[in-house]
Formats: sequence, C-alpha cells, structure tokens
Amino acid sequence: MVTTVSEVMQRDFLELDAQTTITQAVGKMQQFNERYAVIFDKRFKPSYRGILDRTSLIESKLDANAEIGTFAMHPPVVSSDTSVYKAAELLYHSYPSLLPVQKKDKIIGVVRANDIFSLLLKMPTLARMKAMDIATTDIVKFPYETRLGDVLNRMREMKFSHAPIIDKAGRIIGIFSLTDLFEKHFLRPEGKLKGSGRDKRGFEPKGFAPVRTSVIDTNIGDAASTTVITVSPTATLGVAIKEMYEHEISDVVVAQDRRPVGMITARDLLKVFAETEAPEYWGIQFFGCEQLIPQQYDSVRKQMAELYEKTKRAYFKNIIYFLVHIKKYEQKEHGRAKYSVHLRLAIPARVFNAEQAHFDLNTAVSWALKALESEVLRFKEKGKKPWTITGKHGKRQELGKAERRALDARGKVIRPKLVKR
Repeated sequence: MVTTVSEVMQRDFLELDAQTTITQAVGKMQQFNERYAVIFDKRFKPSYRGILDRTSLIESKLDANAEIGTFAMHPPVVSSDTSVYKAAELLYHSYPSLLPVQKKDKIIGVVRANDIFSLLLKMPTLARMKAMDIATTDIVKFPYETRLGDVLNRMREMKFSHAPIIDKAGRIIGIFSLTDLFEKHFLRPEGKLKGSGRDKRGFEPKGFAPVRTSVIDTNIGDAASTTVITVSPTATLGVAIKEMYEHEISDVVVAQDRRPVGMITARDLLKVFAETEAPEYWGIQFFGCEQLIPQQYDSVRKQMAELYEKTKRAYFKNIIYFLVHIKKYEQKEHGRAKYSVHLRLAIPARVFNAEQAHFDLNTAVSWALKALESEVLRFKEKGKKPWTITGKHGKRQELGKAERRALDARGKVIRPKLVKR
C-alpha cells in the first residue's frame, strides 16, 4: 500500500510568474486544461508565492490587467514523505484542493485530490462500498428558471460549488458549477496575445478577456452543463470513482429514475479515505488552518482532538459539532503575526463559544480550550445545584424538577442554593 505522497504526486504542473496578467494566465490554464497553477516570483527567495485557482478569479471581478500574484491562495505545503492519509486530511480541510510538495525551499510537485482517489480502488473494502453509503444526501437542487444571481449567493452562503438542475418533474437535466460559469459566461477568446509566441511545448497560448455583460439575471439552466454523469444508488464506490476519472469530473450525481437523490463529491471521497487512518478527528471541523505550517496544524489538531474526546467521555455523548476557526493577522507595527482562535461546541439546545487571541499560536489555543472547558463545567455544575425556596419560619427547602416548573409557571422567583466554600 502506498504510504507517502512521493508515490502519488504529479511532477508536471503549470508554473506562472506572479506578474502574469489574468488574461494571460487564463489563456495558459485553458490551453493546458488546468484548473490550478503554481505561482512563483523570481524576485524573491524562496520564489514560491501560492496557488492560482481558476474559479477563484470569478471573485476578482476579472480586471484583465491585474497581476495573478494578487489572487494567490495558500494551501498547506507538504514534504514528499508526508503520509497520504495526512495529505487527504489536509485536502479535506483546505481550499483549493491541491497541496504543493516542497523540498529544500523548492516546489518539486503537487498532490491533487484525484491523485489520492486511485488508492481507494486498491482498498477492496472501500471500493465495494455502495455509492449511497458516502453520498451527501442533503443536496441543493435548482429549477432551470432560477435566477443565476440567487444561485451564486446561495452557493457562497452554503459553501458548495456544484448543484443539479432539475425540470418541473424533478428530473435532472443539467449540472451547474462555478467552472461552467467561468468558461461560458465570464470569458471569451481574444486571439493571440501580443508577443506571446510559442512556448517550449510548441503551443500558441490564447488570451481571454472578461465578458462585460452582466449575466446574474439570466436563468441558471443557461449556464449549466447538459452533460450529466450519474450512478445508481446501488452502484459501488469503485464504479463512481471510475466514472469521475473517465470524465475528469470532481463530483458525480447519484440518481434514481433520473431524480437526484445524492451527490458524491471530492470531499466525500477524501473523508472516507482518511477516516480509515484517523477517525477520531472527523467530528471536528477546522477553518483557517491553511494558513498554518504542517507542524502547527498537527499541534492544533491533537489538542482539539483531546478536548473533543474528553468532552464526549465526561460530559456530553451527543455532540452535534465542534468548530475550530483560526485567523492569522499580520501586525505591521509589531512585525509579527497575531492568532485568534474561536471555538464553538454544540449539543442539543445549547452552544458553547470561546475566543482567545495571542501572538503565540499555542498560547491562543490553550487559552481558548480552557475557556471552552470552563463554559462546559459551569453548565454542568449549574444543572447539579439543588433549587430552593423560602418555606415556613424562613427555612429554605429544596425543590424537585416538577415543583420548579410549577413555580416558574406561576412567576415565582427561584434561585440556586448557595454553597459554603
């Protein structure tokens, strides 16, 4: 079984200079059918500057003369000896779904989600799983006539990038993605760029310029792809992965009688693969960790997992979710970064929050964990205290739950009994 990213990473990837304009970059990405490009700036050492994601350019308002270095994203960087399970977990929690592989300050390759999916086929237990066992069933579907602007707002709020398009009978007739919008409506070929010439692979790159006509008031169906790849609910996971490979897509719709009942996304596959190695982390959702180096992320993940397991074991077994959000602020006046750690733990009918900040990440994490645990303990202790009311001769008498509810309904003031320390 392959254990490190060195055996699955791709050494052939698209490199672009940070001073390349959007129109030149998109032309290159279209030419080589690449969704991502690695950005370098030779004016600095090390020269690596980040990743350019094609669909992220939608939010750039497509200033054709803007330099791509402005839109660089920063997913975690891994080494060639990183475990494939660790890589799958990083891809699951990061955006974009690509990890640069670094060796001595040099990018030697990249790992995409698709590079890891091939390993699933080598794991018989996973390959034989049914598609519906891992499919996301709570999918958002849109009728053909839905306004495109409304769809984009919904996708931004709920953080998904693909959605089935259905007719009035609920049958699937198309699939919409941000990539479709980018290629069909925001860009148009403009001819050969001045001075571009042929590159070392013998291709003449074409420039692409933004279409200025607003399309947000058009129908979503006009922007969707009519080629829809589906699998049945009884199909195996292996069949679904092969369909994704054959058609070079990152999502496949699970449909029954042409009606979508689920969707298998790249994140679903990454999760099911990584869960085979470290299932204890999957009750925790991490946000903002792409800003951290791998050692920092490992430390944060370990500390959060310890509190999560302790909370399940000692306090609440039915945790709904545990969110970890880390923000990194560059303090120019101090010349160093400041970290803000926000934790949110939810149980039925109750949400606990804690937020702390410090220039040292471990200190901020430690403070936030202590604050969250204090909130949980206060809640548990409050539930244990007996409630009392003044009875005859000024004596305090304890009340049970039924008596407390009755008095509360009558508007009586109930207070917790004071305990001497």
